[in-house]
Amino acid sequence: MINAPREIRALSFKYAKPQDYFVRRTCKKTPIRQDVFLAKAEQWSPSLGGVFMCLGDYGKAFLPSPNGTNIKQGALYPVTVVRSNIGEKAARVSMDVVFCSARMMLIPKIKGVHLSRRAKHRSSQSGQLVLHTLKQEGFDSLIIRETAIGASGEALIHEARFLNEKYKAFSEEVRLSKKPGRLKYAPGALNWFLSDIISDSQIQVGSDALFHKIRGDWSRLCPDLLDNIVPIDSVKADALIEAQREFILKRRVSFGTAGELVFDHTEALTAIDVNAFAGHKKGGRHQFNLNLQAVPEIARHIRLRNIGGPIVIDFINLPDAESRSAIEAEMHKAFQDDPSETEILPISKLGMMQIAREKSGPSIAELYLQSKDEICLSFETVALDVIRCLSHRLREFPDRHIILSCHPEFLDWFKHKPALTKLLSEADIAKVHMKSDPKIEARRPFVTVAGIAEPFFV
Repeated sequence: MINAPREIRALSFKYAKPQDYFVRRTCKKTPIRQDVFLAKAEQWSPSLGGVFMCLGDYGKAFLPSPNGTNIKQGALYPVTVVRSNIGEKAARVSMDVVFCSARMMLIPKIKGVHLSRRAKHRSSQSGQLVLHTLKQEGFDSLIIRETAIGASGEALIHEARFLNEKYKAFSEEVRLSKKPGRLKYAPGALNWFLSDIISDSQIQVGSDALFHKIRGDWSRLCPDLLDNIVPIDSVKADALIEAQREFILKRRVSFGTAGELVFDHTEALTAIDVNAFAGHKKGGRHQFNLNLQAVPEIARHIRLRNIGGPIVIDFINLPDAESRSAIEAEMHKAFQDDPSETEILPISKLGMMQIAREKSGPSIAELYLQSKDEICLSFETVALDVIRCLSHRLREFPDRHIILSCHPEFLDWFKHKPALTKLLSEADIAKVHMKSDPKIEARRPFVTVAGIAEPFFV
C-alpha cells in the first residue's frame, strides 16, 4: 500500500502482517537508500579512508575508498546511497549501481547471467531453463531472482531488454550531465521497494498522480504484472498507514497469546526484552516455546522498524545448551530474507543474544519521533499529518470555511518552515484559517469545518 503526496509512505504485508515500511519526505531533499546520484569528488580524508562527495542540492555523502583509488578531485561519478544520513553523519555511498525489476537485476560490473544466491530453486530444472533462455538471447550482467522461475520466456526477455535500454539511457545521462544531483534514469528507492513485492502482491496506491506514474513505469518494464497495481481511496490509504505507523512506534507489542516484546533505544544500541504475561505457565518447556514464538516477531519488528547497529535481546530463562541452539537456529532462519546484512552471535548462558545489523538510515522511531526516549511525534511529523488532513477536508468540503486550531508553540514552529508553508499554499490553503489556542495539545491540532459539529483531529 502506498500513499502520497508530500510524504510517500509505502507499507508491505506478509501473511497479513506489516513487514517493510518505506518513507520518502518529498518536502526534504534527503538521500535515501538505493537513490542514485551523480556525485562530485571533493575532499579526500586519509583518517576515514574515503572521499567526501557532493550530491548537489542533497548535501554531502561519504564514499569509502582505500587510498582514493581512481577517484579524481572535482570529477563526477555515479553513486548509489547505501545508508541515509543519520543525525550529523553524512550519507554513505557506493560506486555500484544496480538496475532492478521484478524478476532480475542488471549489475554492469559483473559478467554473465547468474541465479541469485537467495533463489531457493536455483538448481532446479526450471531455474536452469531461465538461465538458458537469457543466455541464448545474448544477455550479460544479469542476476536472476527467484520470482523469474516459472515466468514465461517472452516476459523475461522483454524485461531484460528494457533494463538494458534503461542502462543505456542512464549512461547517456551521466555522460551529458555537468553538475551533481539525483539522476532521472537511475533506479529509484521506491522502484526497489516495489520490485521486491510486485510479482506476487497487489499494490494499492492512494494517490492518483503516483498511481498513474507507477503504472506507466511498470507497463513498460513488466506489462504482465500491471493488474497487480490498483488505485485506492487516499483517505482510506492514509488511515490504514497511520494505524500501522502507530503500531510500529509502540514500545510494547504483544505476540501470540502469552508474551510481549519491549523495545528500548539508546544512543549505543537497541534492547529488546521478551516478557511473559502474568499467569503464563511456568516451566522450561513453556518458557522455551514462548521464546520460540518470539523469534519471528523479533526479526519482523527489527526489519519493520528499520533498526540497525547493535541489538541486544533478553530472552526468558534458557538454561540448557540444546534450547539455546534451537533458538539460534530459528533466529538465523528468521533473518535469511532480510535485505540488510546481519550477524547473529550465540546466546549466552543467561539468555542474552547479540545481533549486529547493517544500518541503512534512521529507524522509523528516529524519523517520526521527537526523541527515541519517548513516544512523542516530532513537529515535522505532525505538520505533514496536518497537510494531509487539510487536503482531504478541502477536497471533501470545497465551499466550506475551514479552521486549523493548534498550539501556539506548534504554530510558531510551522511558520518558520518555508518548505512546509509552501506545501499549504499548493493545497489551496487560502481557504483555511489558522487559529492559535494554548489549551490544545501541542501535537494534536484539529480541523473544524463550518457546518460540521465535530472537529477532525489530525
